[in-house]
Amino acid sequence: MGTAQLTEQIQVEQALRSALQPAVQTAKEEALLLVGPDGRVSHFSSRLESLTGIRTADVVGQPHSALFLQLAARSSTPDQVTEGLRSALQKLQTQPEVSLPLRDPARRLTARLFPSYTFNGGVQVNGWGAHMHEAAAPADDTARTAEHLEMVTNSLRSSTATIKGSVTSLLSGHRYWGETERQRYLENLDEHVDQLSRLLDNAQELARLNANAVEMERRVTSISELLQRVIQDHGLRRKSDRLTLDAKGDLPPAEIDAWRVEQALHNLLDAAAQSSPAPLSLTISARVQGDEIQVSLSDQGTGAIPESLAAALGDSQRTSLSLGLYVARGLILAHGGSLWSTHANGTGAFHLTLPLKAHEAKALPQSQLATRAQRQLDDLQPQATNGLALHSTRDVAKILVVDDDGQMLRLLKIKLELEGFEVLTATRGSIALELAAAEQPDVILLDINLPDSNGFELCARLREFTPAPIIMVTANSKEEDMVRGLELGADDYLIKPVRNKELLARVRANLRRVRVPEESGSKPVFRTGDLAVDFAQRQVTVRNQQVRLTPTEYKLLYHLAANAGRILTHSQLLAKVWGPGYEEDTQYLWVNISRLRGKIEQNPSEPEYILTEPGVGYYLPAS
Repeated sequence: MGTAQLTEQIQVEQALRSALQPAVQTAKEEALLLVGPDGRVSHFSSRLESLTGIRTADVVGQPHSALFLQLAARSSTPDQVTEGLRSALQKLQTQPEVSLPLRDPARRLTARLFPSYTFNGGVQVNGWGAHMHEAAAPADDTARTAEHLEMVTNSLRSSTATIKGSVTSLLSGHRYWGETERQRYLENLDEHVDQLSRLLDNAQELARLNANAVEMERRVTSISELLQRVIQDHGLRRKSDRLTLDAKGDLPPAEIDAWRVEQALHNLLDAAAQSSPAPLSLTISARVQGDEIQVSLSDQGTGAIPESLAAALGDSQRTSLSLGLYVARGLILAHGGSLWSTHANGTGAFHLTLPLKAHEAKALPQSQLATRAQRQLDDLQPQATNGLALHSTRDVAKILVVDDDGQMLRLLKIKLELEGFEVLTATRGSIALELAAAEQPDVILLDINLPDSNGFELCARLREFTPAPIIMVTANSKEEDMVRGLELGADDYLIKPVRNKELLARVRANLRRVRVPEESGSKPVFRTGDLAVDFAQRQVTVRNQQVRLTPTEYKLLYHLAANAGRILTHSQLLAKVWGPGYEEDTQYLWVNISRLRGKIEQNPSEPEYILTEPGVGYYLPAS
């Protein structure tokens, strides 16, 4: 053997030893993943299963791309994780490391990829592997979490102190207060309870923002109408404030999450109100700038938006804002917009921009799986349901409230009637059955504890003849009670005490749910196997037998059929069927999937139509 050949062999052997060392070292660890030369997962350790929540049986033998999708679905930054893993595969020789932040902001995984080799006259890569471990949260994340916690607790302390002060004053000297003073204290209490409710909403959004888990429900929205709603809602809370709308010309609609934009605007108005020594006097203007729409809130020199507030909001790294301002900024950024303040010549202003088109927004990352499954659907239009009469086309929706607590009954009745609903009440199950049959309400609010019947049993009996959405409103907060109610036919579950806005949002969401989508694409009827969904008639048949579905079950099947062949993630289905705010309520989804399978599958335990992508979502096979 010549010197050149010997040198080449030594170099190859050294390269082989160097290349094999990471694999040998990694093999000693428990959290190990191996992928063969065919690109399929050959080993997925039990330790890795516990770290990721992905079952070994669901990934071994599957293409590594399926594993990437499952990892992305569990991450708070799914697009970045998918791209990071794919990029790492292109540079295995460098043993790249990929960060996998989870939806739980306190948890973060790290994956170090390495190549595996064969030696047959030379070193060749024939597969790859990865070792994962749980990394500690960075120090800056910990500090930010502590600052956010302080922000929430300070806001809570301020609101509760004001409420406590008003209550104490009323109790300590209630005999000496005149009607005017008592009314002022009660109005103050009402305002601060609403403020507390908004604070809790902001705290919930803060958690989603920190986890990068804000998922937008974008719809084409009239900006002029949205701003008018904001002004009207604010006026109901603070009657002395004066807000003027100045919309520049005919504003085009924008593809936005209207509820979250309204929340951001209310937060800005609240921040201005807290800074202003007098009732607010603001001008709200809107105009189109290129492919964006700009909304400005200007105090016209009244001092409602001081220079210190403008400077604080202008610092993109600052987190020590008020909770409301911090959440407002996060929600606008999540749309791909921007938010800033200005202060000049004594006039302060908030300014925000929103992209007119959703695809132009640089929004928070969404998983490529979600992007692949996303499909725009037409607005829902009221029609007839399959075999069950619906009355959502009446001018005033009719609500049946069933509760044995007279005070709660009156409270719910007042809340709903103030919003323009027609309200029927019943304190007993027998009366509720009679009213439901005779009056055919659009929505039923149902308590569990009734003097003559059990709310669960009553729910099942109501479901036998009425398609109206049933919302259980009860003090029973156990998860098993919620699941039981959903299994017996309830569409929603609220725990007392119920906040006004949440109650009204749930009622309206359920009213929207009974509306029927228009035909999907060019196919008025979807067929796969013995299952047929007639979109025009809203009829479902299996083996030529018509199937009776509740409005929620039909809407769930509709979205699966309209996206046949595509996987819809859990959060996508929850947002599409139940609406914004339900993305984490997975029990709603799996209970209704179970009920739906029981009606259309020959063997629900081995479904042929509604198929599961473990840890990701559900899909119907393409026709």
